Amino acid sequence: HGSMLTGLLSADMPFFDSTPSGRILNRFLQDLQSIDSFVPSAILQQLTKTLTLVSMLSLVLIYAPYSVAALLIITPVYYQI
Repeated sequence: HGSMLTGLLSADMPFFDSTPSGRILNRFLQDLQSIDSFVPSAILQQLTKTLTLVSMLSLVLIYAPYSVAALLIITPVYYQI
């Protein structure tokens, strides 16, 4: 948004003569609307995935405590891949 605003403020006068102000405002509003609709959805999805992962790992560690040893062995190998 910052670069778009900078470009708009540094535009020459003929640009403003040939481009309706509604078109310029509409462009800014479309960008804000897409951000406003995308960000809450993405945050909710990430929160859901994180809580699912934490709950799954908790259940595995509670019901199969020996799996911690396997996780300690597998984790470094996974990060090297």
